[in-house]
Amino acid sequence: GSVYISVKWQSSGWIDYANNPIFTRYDAYNNPYGGVAAGKVLYENGKYRMWYMHTYEAARADINYAESIDGIHWHNVFQRPVLSHGAAGSFDSRSVGITALLKDDDGYKMYYAGYSNENPDYYSMGLAVSQDGLTWEKRAEPIFSVATEPSLCVSGVVKKDGVYYMYYTSINPIFNLNMAQSQDGIHWTKYSGNPILLPAETWELSGIVYPSVIYDGTRFMMIYDNWDRTGFGMATSTDGVTWKKDPKNPVFGLNNTYRNWASQINYPYLFKNGNKLRIYYTGVANGVFNMAVAEYQ
Repeated sequence: GSVYISVKWQSSGWIDYANNPIFTRYDAYNNPYGGVAAGKVLYENGKYRMWYMHTYEAARADINYAESIDGIHWHNVFQRPVLSHGAAGSFDSRSVGITALLKDDDGYKMYYAGYSNENPDYYSMGLAVSQDGLTWEKRAEPIFSVATEPSLCVSGVVKKDGVYYMYYTSINPIFNLNMAQSQDGIHWTKYSGNPILLPAETWELSGIVYPSVIYDGTRFMMIYDNWDRTGFGMATSTDGVTWKKDPKNPVFGLNNTYRNWASQINYPYLFKNGNKLRIYYTGVANGVFNMAVAEYQ
């Protein structure tokens, strides 16, 4: 017999999936107290792969893995995290949360925020590498530490013509978007002209955060969040340095969620597979994080 999967969408622009959320705490292996968040999705060998954050009480988190045949209906693969917090005394001894993911010829690179028990209010940016996306090896030292820039959060990494472009949030005096470049994905040089995007529109005035960037073969495309967690903006660039915001921003807001299911939206992740363009995002409902998706139609 045949199996038919019905996927219902609304009409045009960025359309929220009518059955959001697509992945919740109850889909995770141990029903994490705070929910599931910040999913990063790749499409490989006929399946969708998602690395996401389990959130617990007291600002603790670890990183888990799920798979899907359509990018909508997900199943958790392991009864354990694929990346856990570190040993006592390490920079990530309390918590790890995924912030960016990249696959290139060298394998997989996962950038994550690590919190220590000694300094639980500040995070450092860590890097883990893998050949299969399942077994990960952490670098012992962070690539950016609390000491260099306390609020620096990497959320987008793209490789083009052998150069890595990193997009990150920083605060000076409110949240804005910045860039760094690297030849190896490990050692980074911050762009001298930072910040590359500043909050200017009314909906952005709380600050702009969590840029997710892709290169589609002709241009760089970015989606980002506002600090109020009420909307997403888009921007495009030909060189990854000079960006132009979409005049229709915010392109997706709380009022675009299907039947207003979410009270906050954040951690947008821009995903392109063929001509399919999606935003995987985190929506808060009843105080708990959930994974959701919208598609451009």
